Amino acid sequence: MPSGLPLKWEVSFLLIQADAASRRGLIQALGPMWKFWKKLTVQDPHFGLLSYSNQQWLSEKILTSAGSILVSFDGDKSGPNPASISLAQTVLVNPVVYVESAMAFAHSSPEAREFMEYQGDLILDGFSFLSAEMFYVNLALSEWPDGVIDVVFKQGLPCNILLSD
Repeated sequence: MPSGLPLKWEVSFLLIQADAASRRGLIQALGPMWKFWKKLTVQDPHFGLLSYSNQQWLSEKILTSAGSILVSFDGDKSGPNPASISLAQTVLVNPVVYVESAMAFAHSSPEAREFMEYQGDLILDGFSFLSAEMFYVNLALSEWPDGVIDVVFKQGLPCNILLSD
C-alpha cells in the first residue's frame, strides 16, 4: 500500500526494517534501480577514492606541498580521463609553482581585482584537470565563501580567469 512518500524513501525504510538476508534479496530484486542510487567510485593509486558526480570525478581531500586540496578530473561514467590523471600527476609534483602563478595572474586582472575587493585573501581550494593540456587552479576568497576564481592554464601557462559566486 503506497504511503505517499517518494519511492526512494519507501525503499530506504524497507531496507532499514529488513534483516540482513531480506536486505540482500530486496537489493537484488531492485536490480538497476538500486544502482541508480549508488555513487560510482574508483580507487586511483595516486589520488585515492574518486567519486563520479556531474560528469567529473572528485577526489577526497589530498595532502600536497601546497596544502590539503580537492582535485577533480574530466571523465565519463567508465572512469576519469587518463590524460587528465597524467597531467595531474605532473602538476601536483610541485603545485606551489602553479598556485603562485595563478595568484599573480588573478592579481594582474582588473576584473579579478574588482571581484576580490574587500573579500579577503585568495586561498587555494583545489585543481580541476580537463584534458592533457588544460587545467584550472581553483581559488577561493577568505571572506566570501561562495566567491570562486578559476585560473585557466593551457600547456602549463595561465591564460584566462573565470569568476563566479
